[in-house]
Amino acid sequence: MARMSLKLHPELHLPKSHWSRHTLLQGSVGSGKTQILLPIIEQIIRADHKLFLYDTKGDFTSYFRKPIIVCPFDERSYYWDIAADCRYPLQAAMLAEILIPTSPDQKNGDFWSMAARQLLVAAIRSLQVETPGVWTWADLASLKNQSAEAMLPMIQQHFATAASLVENTESQTTASLLATLVAQTKLIDDLAMAWPVRKESRRFAITEWAQDGYKGRKQVIVQSGPEEAMTKAYISALVNLAVPEIISPKLPDAEKDRFIGFVFDELASAGKINIGPLIDKGRSKGVVFIGCYKNIAQVAQVYGDKFAETMSSMVGTHIICQLQIGETREKAAQQLGKHRVAYRTHDEKAAVHEESRALVSPGELTDRLGPRKGKQYGPHGFGVKAIVQMGGDPLLLDFPGVVMRTKRPGQVPARWMTQPHQRNNLAIPGPTQAASLSAQPKRVGMTKEEIDQFFRE
Repeated sequence: MARMSLKLHPELHLPKSHWSRHTLLQGSVGSGKTQILLPIIEQIIRADHKLFLYDTKGDFTSYFRKPIIVCPFDERSYYWDIAADCRYPLQAAMLAEILIPTSPDQKNGDFWSMAARQLLVAAIRSLQVETPGVWTWADLASLKNQSAEAMLPMIQQHFATAASLVENTESQTTASLLATLVAQTKLIDDLAMAWPVRKESRRFAITEWAQDGYKGRKQVIVQSGPEEAMTKAYISALVNLAVPEIISPKLPDAEKDRFIGFVFDELASAGKINIGPLIDKGRSKGVVFIGCYKNIAQVAQVYGDKFAETMSSMVGTHIICQLQIGETREKAAQQLGKHRVAYRTHDEKAAVHEESRALVSPGELTDRLGPRKGKQYGPHGFGVKAIVQMGGDPLLLDFPGVVMRTKRPGQVPARWMTQPHQRNNLAIPGPTQAASLSAQPKRVGMTKEEIDQFFRE
């Protein structure tokens, strides 16, 4: 079995038990976070540990050839086998929640989004039953883009509780509901263009990857792209579908013998990921979480103020690179703690006074940290000065700079992004569906008020 320990610094070798307490790395733009992260990632890949790596700029993709790419924006991407990752009704509801999230401005949820989510659940459930294990994003796009008349039999058969939403197929409420469904699931249409066909030899299912005995390549890179909403949705969907499989009792505890790495460069830009259970419960399952961010306010905007505050206390290792003036710098200085200082006055009534002062002042997090040059930083003549806090006294460390050779392009634009859209018939019901509709009796359906009552109950 490969060694589970890793070096945080050339002279700081940490056991797997320490890495399982997770790591947060913060620093402003150009503070050297990537230089610290690169050797850690290189060790994980060399040891052939499992690694889920979020790459925002394409640097890690270009430096490491071994990991597969799962990204709708990249032509080299493996096919995300959504049918393998979404097999059960609970997973269908989870996927629908990710693809049609609740608006943060709506305290009690938005009616139209909630109703559209129910229709999407019905479509996913239908595929889970009718074509288990082989359905594609294109199949899901076809079902969710149907007319109300074509959709109604499917909903009645696979998710009857939502059938009342579209029973009155000619009402304005139904038309508005279907318009909301189409508008809020544009991501599915885009993924259908990116991954139209299931590729058995080049497919990736994260629920399979998380299990012991996985035979595929263990390292996977997901990337950001030109469309921010799509980036957040597909990455959060991947991780959130994997989390229940990882923390489930059916996966035996193996903190020392299992390594499941999650590394997020720019944590806030990956969308709202269910990282709470990964940090809290993932330790016993062998999870190693490393999250990087520039500003704590960015994390709070995505995860909420309370989680942003508690996240720091849940993590064992904090790496602080150079921070510029702002709230993040002030909070980082506070987290490093205080020490008692005794000083003597020099007046006629000289006396000794004691007071508590910050161990590291906010200004020092700007002036004393960051990129540096000099022979003491290794063979390349540059490095990064950063603070490492692991409990006890903070360590002020000089990280030697690393120079990596580019082995492949950071991103190759996918063809669906660079070519004109091709005509498709995803939204047109087939002749079998049309024939079945004519034999169905018209149903009165529910009024808008009755639908409101449906969700209140």
